[in-house]
Amino acid sequence: MRKEKVTDSTVRKIDDLIFREKQFAAGQRLPGENAFAKMLGVSRSTLREAIKILEGQGILCVRRGKGTFVAEDLNVREYDFSSLERVKKELKDLYEARLLFEPEMAALACIRATEEEIEEIVDIQTKLEQAIRKGEENIRLGQQFHNAIVMAAHNEFLLRLLPIIDDSIAEAIRVYGDKMDFTHYTLEDHRMIVEFIRRRDGVGAMHAMSIHLKHGIYALHLNKDN
Repeated sequence: MRKEKVTDSTVRKIDDLIFREKQFAAGQRLPGENAFAKMLGVSRSTLREAIKILEGQGILCVRRGKGTFVAEDLNVREYDFSSLERVKKELKDLYEARLLFEPEMAALACIRATEEEIEEIVDIQTKLEQAIRKGEENIRLGQQFHNAIVMAAHNEFLLRLLPIIDDSIAEAIRVYGDKMDFTHYTLEDHRMIVEFIRRRDGVGAMHAMSIHLKHGIYALHLNKDN
């Protein structure tokens, strides 16, 4: 049982090196067995088992006498079912983490924000709405909107933490839910959040942010237990 868990953990590590950390591109050769096992902190037999699993999933390709390579036709949208379930679990955890602090940050922004910071939030929202209407990429503007609210709450720790969570969510959505349409929720929810912040209504802003994040959970069907 312990061996199985170590193998599963190694599969996840290699998976992350390819898809999340982008250390290995499609067609790229992986390090030799000894070096790679040392890099991952596992035995060579565990590494072989993990490679066999990933080869079966079409993520790796073993070429006799040449080594192990990332598959040439690798596509993150062709994740196998088990990988998708893992991404879905991670996405749910990330949204739950945001629910723990972002509503409170919105409430604090109502108390601590300067007029200039509120105008910055409004300005970002205006640019976001324009990008959505034009059908342009708007993920980064959405992240900037949330970052601006945390910045207005004057919490330096969470200001450093949020971009890490946002980047993880953006990457997971590209894999798991890139066809989901968030535009309706984004527009209506952001307008509501902005209005409460402009009025410095902390309770309203807190509830509006909570609703906004829950809409994301529902849109990605993360509220359904497997």
